[in-house]
Amino acid sequence: MRNLIVISGVLLIASCASLPTVLVSQTNYPHRIQGTFNKEQIKELILEGAKYAGWVTQDQENDNILATYQIRVHTVNVNINYTEEAYTVIYQSSTLMKMACTYLDNNNAKYRVSGENNCPDNQPPVYIHENYKVWVDSLVASINRSLETGK
Repeated sequence: MRNLIVISGVLLIASCASLPTVLVSQTNYPHRIQGTFNKEQIKELILEGAKYAGWVTQDQENDNILATYQIRVHTVNVNINYTEEAYTVIYQSSTLMKMACTYLDNNNAKYRVSGENNCPDNQPPVYIHENYKVWVDSLVASINRSLETGK
């Protein structure tokens, strides 16, 4: 009986550890920009901060930057939208990241699917592996340092 309880406990812990844990919408909030910078300066400081954090960037049109982080077999892409007052980091896509998605079929029935690549219809996942938040938090911290120092 004791062995059964121990085995059940181990299985419970192991099953919880493998679940994606971060709600993607938790990372999609605006970050205020302190200081007086024009949009070109803000763009350059964001690009510099992202580069310092290990992200590869592409300047897009309409005050938007595509940032990509790749480590081992995992890839994460985010859009960084910015104004003179704030910037927002928004999930775009990922590869080989455990995630859970919800979507509506043609009859408006809601389904939950999980996998390691993009959700149906390119919708952001509801939950994604906890490392996503770690990597995005590192990106945000690096961008904030660039904006604070002006370098």
